[in-house]
Amino acid sequence: MTRVEPPQQPRGFADRRVLVIGAGCSGLSALKECLAAGLKTVCFEKSSDIGGLWRYSRDPSRGTIYKSTIINTCKEMMSFSDFPPDRSMPAFMHNTDVVAYFESFACKNNLYPHIQFDTEVINVAQSDTYQTDGSWTVRFRQAGADQPEQTETFAAVLVCNGHHTVPRYGTVPGLDNFTGRVMHSREYRGPEPFAGRRVVVIGAGNSGLDIAVEISRANDCYDPAEHVPPPAAEKQAKQQSPDKGPGKPAIATSVSTAISLSGHIPGWAFQNPEYDHLYRPAAERSDRAKSTRTRVPAVHLVSRSGTYVMARTTPAGVPNDFQWTSRFNLTMMPPRVKALFSRVGVQFSPAAHDRYGLTPKHDFFSSHPTINGDLFSQLHTGSVVLAPDVFNIEGKTITFLDGRSIIADDIILATGYQIAFPFIDAEDPALADLRVEKNRPKNLYKFVFPIDRPHSTLAFIGLIQPFGAIMPVSEIQARWVAGVLRGALKLPSVVEMRRQTDAELKAMDQLFYESDRHTIQIPYPAYTDEIASMIGCMPPIGSLLLKDPTLFFHLVFKGSVPYAYRLVGPDAWKGARAAITQAGQRMLPVHMRLTRDTMATEMQRLVDETGSAVTRQISSILTLLALVAGVLFTFYRFGFLTGCAAALLCAYGLTV
Repeated sequence: MTRVEPPQQPRGFADRRVLVIGAGCSGLSALKECLAAGLKTVCFEKSSDIGGLWRYSRDPSRGTIYKSTIINTCKEMMSFSDFPPDRSMPAFMHNTDVVAYFESFACKNNLYPHIQFDTEVINVAQSDTYQTDGSWTVRFRQAGADQPEQTETFAAVLVCNGHHTVPRYGTVPGLDNFTGRVMHSREYRGPEPFAGRRVVVIGAGNSGLDIAVEISRANDCYDPAEHVPPPAAEKQAKQQSPDKGPGKPAIATSVSTAISLSGHIPGWAFQNPEYDHLYRPAAERSDRAKSTRTRVPAVHLVSRSGTYVMARTTPAGVPNDFQWTSRFNLTMMPPRVKALFSRVGVQFSPAAHDRYGLTPKHDFFSSHPTINGDLFSQLHTGSVVLAPDVFNIEGKTITFLDGRSIIADDIILATGYQIAFPFIDAEDPALADLRVEKNRPKNLYKFVFPIDRPHSTLAFIGLIQPFGAIMPVSEIQARWVAGVLRGALKLPSVVEMRRQTDAELKAMDQLFYESDRHTIQIPYPAYTDEIASMIGCMPPIGSLLLKDPTLFFHLVFKGSVPYAYRLVGPDAWKGARAAITQAGQRMLPVHMRLTRDTMATEMQRLVDETGSAVTRQISSILTLLALVAGVLFTFYRFGFLTGCAAALLCAYGLTV
């Protein structure tokens, strides 16, 4: 019989320990919120310090960012809701700045004494008394080969190990035949090992573009002597049939056929025989081409389905995520209007995607955007060359769908990650509901709580891919989980959780195009607004139109900064309003050349920071007078009933 009541916490729960797995951004949020809720909490971190993926490490076995990584979301959009980054930090922080911010957050909230470093969790399983008290048995081990395994029982377990740990290699035709070096982007640390080598990067996501651009800048690749022609048998077949041959796609010389296969106009459609040395081996070049030392493209970037590429900032210098992730753009604008604006914006952007064959078939908001401001410059210098999907690989010869064949030394697979929990035994019948199918956990309410369980003592935090930074989403999840564990918040019934989850997964499949990249995508800020409503910290945006128009404007038309969830409700923060209204100013470059305009901007920032309550009251009074005048005009012009309706609407707006 299916249980229809929501999970309940057993008595005495707050007296037992809660375990947080991982001390990255999600783990730090979970630890802080559990401690603030009065729960005895400990965090197990596998490495020797906090930061998770954001702490650079040269250890190839550890998941980490590469040395040059800069975060793609601006600092105000990725911050914790009651801890704005220092103004001295750049708008887009280097990975060392991100780690420094995490360290400051941990120190401010006294988290270090509660973190047990160099501790690897081996297994998490239901305890013998799980059905009664919801507890979990955890096996773990301290760093060191001679350290024995230890076992401890916890009242609850919060999984915060992220989803960028287990590489996904995808399917590349002929990859097993490649005689060069193959690696996943997870192993990439910097461009130095690729000096003088020809590289193919497969995957045009954020990592793929970053790696391709970085290698192309550091790599002056000239055609070396070992750039040999294809095998004799293949060359003979090509001479007999120029259109078809072993290891070559069955395409004719017509451009239309190639477009149907690759999705865009191939590069060879525009080639002049005078420049055939760019793609032909040395032995096949003309005499004139042989006489020069040829610089070849350092990197070929394979984009299978195209992608939308954005710079970090708009032409006006405003961070793109702050500009476009407003509640008006993402939650209030009708989907068709939003799709129309995205298509027009992409076509008239400085880097129109159609010119490069990058435009995908889906709309802009149907995919996680790719952030890179340098790709198009590298394309124009010839350092990076775009290519469609791989058709076949033989030795070091890679043939693409548009018929081009190149010689490559290295292949980097920027093909994403698999969702996995190495410490949860998927074969355990008691944990069957936690299995991941098609790279998606299907039995998690809001991607947090397992649905079909008698106790809500297991939660996953940060197991989502938002349209923006993950930090604010992890934090709001952690606040929700801490409230549930403490007993202050209750979950819906199992039937209701299942209904909502099925509906949300279906809606997500319709909103985002089908891809392994979008199995845990969530609409931001609609997702966080919903959880904030359950917590009781969702700001009353409607009433602010009259009470505080300035704040209303920032909450609706500016970036959805996380400080909004500290305006009201539990753990409200007095500095939330100032943090919201000053967010745009805090993202200006710290060191600017002083001119009359920049001095005026700085003076305006100081005025805004001192913020006058009198000014806000005057603004509210003027707004109220305007509404009263509008109601009176409605009475006069449209009659008594219409005027009453307008008055009721205004009264409702004042009380919402």
